Amino acid sequence: MPVAAAYFCRAGQVDLLDVAQRLSDQLAEAVPGFAHARQATLLPDIHVRDVQVHTGDIVSGSVTGVRIDLSRLEAETAFVRAVTLPLKRVREAGGMTRIVLLVDALDEGLASQTTEVLPQLLGGVEYAHLLVTTRPDHRATGWLRERAESMDLLADAPPDSDDVLEYLQRRLASEGAPDAMAALSQRIAEQASGNFLYAFYVAEALRHVNALAGLDAAAARGCRCPWEACPGSIATSSAASCGMMTAPGRDCTDPFSACSPSPRMRALPLSSSG
Repeated sequence: MPVAAAYFCRAGQVDLLDVAQRLSDQLAEAVPGFAHARQATLLPDIHVRDVQVHTGDIVSGSVTGVRIDLSRLEAETAFVRAVTLPLKRVREAGGMTRIVLLVDALDEGLASQTTEVLPQLLGGVEYAHLLVTTRPDHRATGWLRERAESMDLLADAPPDSDDVLEYLQRRLASEGAPDAMAALSQRIAEQASGNFLYAFYVAEALRHVNALAGLDAAAARGCRCPWEACPGSIATSSAASCGMMTAPGRDCTDPFSACSPSPRMRALPLSSSG
């Protein structure tokens, strides 16, 4: 089932009005009838302007569309009127499209008071399937208890599946000797404990300094930091890349021991009418 709209929360960078604008705009493009329902719900309180998109050497030369700017509304009002209510109107009008909304790292969206209401707003969305990832933070998961089933991405993962290891093996395969890259991939995957973002930042930090070509399997397998045998800049680069994930009071000079955050939980509502 394709995702119709998605929002990726990042700590300190989530603005509720931006969430409403982005989800609403994506739904308008992906869901038949949503754009019309949104415009009917919002007028005359919002600003609607024509947008001209130049398309090059075709018969008409340009395409004219409509852009809806939610900035004149309060953030909560914008979410309800530009996301929640249009979804309801689409379904009431007979729309049968199965709609999936994805919100990643919901817990990171709770860093400011202005976004604390986001979980409740998501809880009010009907006629769509919500796929939400979050750490086990009650502020983010409390609204899900009555209408969702949850999955721990680590505890509930199939025993023979390791997506993080497979990603690392593909990402690092061309960076050095095959046996060394296999050992390094295994080492990072073990410390990542299923956390893709951790694995991503460590792998990219290692690739960025081009220090893996001379790494042998013994160093990758045996060192507390597999890059201790590499140029000294590697630890600094890794610390800078994954510092956003360091636990309070922890030093990130060794990202294998200091930076692995708590796993996230995925939740999928059961009571969706979509």
